[in-house]
Amino acid sequence: MPVTDRSGLIATSTPQSDQAYPDGDRPLVSILIAARDEEYTILACLQAIARQMDGETSVEVLIGDDQSADRTRLVVADYIADKPRFRLVDSVVNQAGLVGKANVLAQLARQARGSLLFLPMQTPRFLQTGLPEYVVGLYIG
Repeated sequence: MPVTDRSGLIATSTPQSDQAYPDGDRPLVSILIAARDEEYTILACLQAIARQMDGETSVEVLIGDDQSADRTRLVVADYIADKPRFRLVDSVVNQAGLVGKANVLAQLARQARGSLLFLPMQTPRFLQTGLPEYVVGLYIG
């Protein structure tokens, strides 16, 4: 069952929870970001996530390009080129009857390897700080 808080973050689990994780018994956390026409804001969001992930091996970031008409996809692709824990996914239009952000997030969730999913609802302003606190809280809570 999803859990949300005032930040708009949703945490949920996926069926792959029995897989092996890079940090032993720590579950892999997948951060799912739906981006549409975020050319001027997505880079700051990804940089903030990367800073907070420094040295952390139990986090992956999936960025779904929602048919952006601007340079969002190019900005993301350039930034994550040397970051193996980040993946760019091109969304398929109207998958399973879903549209917009819901469509992109559903596609990202299917590709996520983590047993915990983070869906920042106010992308890209969210995640300037706080990721480690959420992750630690989930590990010990």
